[in-house]
Formats: sequence, C-alpha cells, structure tokens
Amino acid sequence: MPTPTSTEPLDAVVFNEMLYYLPRPVRTVRRLAGQLAPGGVVIVSTFRAWNTERIRRQLSAMFPVAELRHVVGSSGITWTVTVYRPDGQLPS
Repeated sequence: MPTPTSTEPLDAVVFNEMLYYLPRPVRTVRRLAGQLAPGGVVIVSTFRAWNTERIRRQLSAMFPVAELRHVVGSSGITWTVTVYRPDGQLPS
C-alpha cells in the first residue's frame, strides 16, 4: 500500500470496503494511524462477514472506538462503520 505523500499529519484515514483485500490489514491501519495528527481518526467501513468482524475486533482491541454504526442496506447486507481514536481521546 502506498504511503501518503503529505509531510503534514493526517486528520483522518478512511478505509472504505477495502481492508479485506490487504495481506496485513491490521498492520496497515496501525502504520497509517501513526501518521495522524492529535485528535485524528481512523474510519473503517466493511460489510459484515467473519473475516471483516475478525479485523474489526483486532482493531477495537488496539484503539478506542469513538463511534460504531451498523447499517442495513436494501439487499439485507449489513455494513459496519467504526470510528477509532488512536490517541485515546474520546469525545465527551
């Protein structure tokens, strides 16, 4: 996966329906989360399946969850959108 070219810290890193294509998804999220500015977030959107739930559980063990949503589409497929706060600062 390419590394962002910005020399500035990132405000957000978004993984939309793609983590399960990576050979080491948790390692990739951890690496990019290390480039976040204070207060930055990692947003992960995946459809619910055994492999995506495993990835989400691993990330939830590493980073505090600021928000979690389950969205059911018209086809009955459920998507999970999770906002992680790697700096541990949860909104009050």
